[in-house]
Amino acid sequence: MSLARIAAFFAIFARVNPRAEVTWWARAWFANFVALSVTLLYWYFQPAALRSFIAPLYLGSKMAFVLMVVQGAWSMSRPGARLLSDTVIVAVVVVAVAASAEATVCAGTPYGTPSPNDFVDDSDALRWCLNTSGW
Repeated sequence: MSLARIAAFFAIFARVNPRAEVTWWARAWFANFVALSVTLLYWYFQPAALRSFIAPLYLGSKMAFVLMVVQGAWSMSRPGARLLSDTVIVAVVVVAVAASAEATVCAGTPYGTPSPNDFVDDSDALRWCLNTSGW
C-alpha cells in the first residue's frame, strides 16, 4: 500500500512540476509498482502456468526502476544532460527480461533447480543451462 502511495505522489508531483528528474522518478516508481504488483498477484493466485512470464516481467520492471532512478539522479545533478538514452534503457530491460526468461525455462528442467552456490560464475550457470536443456 505504501508503494502505491509513493507512485501516486510522484505521478501527481510530476504533473505539477514537470522537471526532467521528477518525470524520471515518477516513471521509475510506476515500474516498481508494476514489479511488486506482479509478485503480489503471483503469490496470491500462484498460477504455475504463468511462471515463465512472471519472473521476466518482475525482473524487467525492477531493472527499469533502477535505470530510471539513476537517470533521474543524473538529470538532477546535471540539468539538461542524459546519462542513458531511451534506446539504452529499453535494450538493458529487454536483455534482463530475456535472461530471466531463459533462467526460468532452464530452471524448469527435469534435473531441478540449482542453488546459487552451485555456480562459480555466470559461465558455469550458462554451461549448466545448456547441458540440461539438451544444447
